[in-house]
Amino acid sequence: MSQTIDHYFEAGRDILLEVGAKTDNSRPNIIAFALDRKGRLLAVGFNSYSKTHPYQKRCARKAGDQYKQYLHAEISAIIKSRQQVHSLVVVRISKAGDFMLAKPCKVCYLAIEEAGIKNVYYSS
Repeated sequence: MSQTIDHYFEAGRDILLEVGAKTDNSRPNIIAFALDRKGRLLAVGFNSYSKTHPYQKRCARKAGDQYKQYLHAEISAIIKSRQQVHSLVVVRISKAGDFMLAKPCKVCYLAIEEAGIKNVYYSS
């Protein structure tokens, strides 16, 4: 892993701990960073348990998992990006701040493939 990727893992944990402290959500927090070819930040996405998006719904249906309609962090970051995304960094933490497995689901992998994203890094 490059230092840039490590930086995003640490930044993701810090952001999620701050956001988690302000919410009553009992689910693990997930954040995704969309990066360009040079590792510059293009967009940030969070999991939403109340919002959806037509692209999320389309990918969910296409992947055969129509119940995953609520906006995932990976797809949120892809949607918000205004340029070609080269890499995606996905971070998931427990309430205690420990890294957890953040491997994208099949719905998100479909969106990642459609977007032509070359590299996906996720916490474990």
